[in-house]
Amino acid sequence: MAVMELAMPTNWPESEIEKLVKCQLRICADLAISLAIQLNTTPEFWMNLQSTYDLRRAQLRHAGS
Repeated sequence: MAVMELAMPTNWPESEIEKLVKCQLRICADLAISLAIQLNTTPEFWMNLQSTYDLRRAQLRHAGS
């Protein structure tokens, strides 16, 4: 799926979706809802994905100190 294909139906700017794909943007509740609607998932799925990503990054930082 191209960035533009996801940006258009979610009404999020293409630049923001591109940042999301590059892990430069956190998934907020509003974006989680938009993604869930467009991709036939749940907002909880996206929020849990963000939480898991954040936790793993923190674990890696602490392991390196």
